[in-house]
Amino acid sequence: NGVPILTWKIVVKTTPTNSRARRPAEWKMYIDAETGEIIEKHNLLRFIDGKGRVFDPNPVVTLNDTSLNDRSTLPDKAYSEVVLRDLKNTGFIEGPFVTTKTTKNRVKRRNHDFRFKRTDRAFKEVMVYFHVDRTQRYLQELGFKNLLNHPIPVNIDGQRDDNSHYSPSDKDLTFGTGGVDDAEDAEIMLHEYGHAIQDDQVPGFGTSDEGGAMGEGFGDFLAASFFSDVKPKEMKPTVGNWDATAYSGDEPPSLRRLDSNKKYPKDLDGEVHDDGEIWSACLWELRAALGRKTAERVIIAHHFLLSRDAGFEDGANALITADKNLNKGVNEKVIRDVFVRRGILPNPRRHNKRAGTPFEDIPRPRSENDSWK
Repeated sequence: NGVPILTWKIVVKTTPTNSRARRPAEWKMYIDAETGEIIEKHNLLRFIDGKGRVFDPNPVVTLNDTSLNDRSTLPDKAYSEVVLRDLKNTGFIEGPFVTTKTTKNRVKRRNHDFRFKRTDRAFKEVMVYFHVDRTQRYLQELGFKNLLNHPIPVNIDGQRDDNSHYSPSDKDLTFGTGGVDDAEDAEIMLHEYGHAIQDDQVPGFGTSDEGGAMGEGFGDFLAASFFSDVKPKEMKPTVGNWDATAYSGDEPPSLRRLDSNKKYPKDLDGEVHDDGEIWSACLWELRAALGRKTAERVIIAHHFLLSRDAGFEDGANALITADKNLNKGVNEKVIRDVFVRRGILPNPRRHNKRAGTPFEDIPRPRSENDSWK
């Protein structure tokens, strides 16, 4: 009221703690030095919700049409109109959890209207922002509030082959343009984001062959689990249905499946993606047995208990420990049974033999009186 008073000026940064929280903020406050009353407060951060158009997760799923390919003309119903939450007021597609700053010649719209179609290069920028941002917010809803909750740089077309990667040294994502552009398939994005999640939890994770396979298996699981509820039944245990139209002869087309009958160690072949199907099949079984959110919480939490060179058995034991920490161990039997049946944990009922022991590795009879059976 025109009369100077003594105050403290402080700046407080806040981050969302649950799905109801609005957005990150940086409050400048003036507080009465005698009473503690907040005299004024201003949010120094400026976020704006933008408009976008995406595949969710991809046209093969949305249209339930496996005949589509990279040259197909897609109808309007293949797209979804979405809100791009909390964009910075720069005109670029960037916000609290995603930035396209590593993309050359990225799109800029001062009106924050990014409703493109796949014939526009910028459509892929919208795809990566929407899907990675939504996944990060979902992780926070699960209780993982400090897990990769900062802007991850994304290059939407940084390599020409049909491949994509997460860089542990640069901490960024790069997508390829061979066949169907990888940044047009949300499941490919979430697979790569899965690598970023693990690396944030255990820097350098995957130095062992089995650890590398666990990383690939988790990436597949994250993508499949996130979109399973909106997919046709026959596509649920698969990933990359749109991307795979360029190379897959399966029906439905897919990059990989999560319902294989592979067992450990007989089905190991030394290729991380192939061996990752053993791990993803276990995680997929856990989702079916425990329910989506319980399984996802335990699976994500168990990474914190792993070392960089962890293997399959380490992972199985870490899942049991994570369940004890989160759920007082009520799911231990279910978890243990899955990994015993897959051969990753030894079977105490069979003298600690593994279900996936190759026949040639079984000890031969010691005398003529012994038999194989």
